Amino acid sequence: MRKGDISHAERSDIDAFAKSVYVQDEPKYGWETKTLASIREIPLGEDLLRDLMALPNGLLFPNTQGEPDEHIDSIFEEAGKRAGVQPPRNDKASQVHRWRDTFATQQVRARKLDLRDIAKPWATRI
Repeated sequence: MRKGDISHAERSDIDAFAKSVYVQDEPKYGWETKTLASIREIPLGEDLLRDLMALPNGLLFPNTQGEPDEHIDSIFEEAGKRAGVQPPRNDKASQVHRWRDTFATQQVRARKLDLRDIAKPWATRI
């Protein structure tokens, strides 16, 4: 998920039966996904699903005022260090996006995701 996807995700976006989170526009926060292709379902592992389902209704990761937390990079940087995920080479890149890259790579290697499917949105831009 992108940083904006995570900071605007709500408990109601989680489908426990499908074991996934649905990324969609959140009009009440004035937030839209980056592209139409960004509206999607993302699979969740059992442990993460259990932890997210235990959270109260509303935003999954609100700031101290209960609003979407646009500054969650430090949380991901710390989690990345603990998990051994290498920080991005580009100082300006978000740690959140490094996690996205890592997840996509693992899905392709496990043959759960086809690299051609990932490349389709990019191919139409060329």
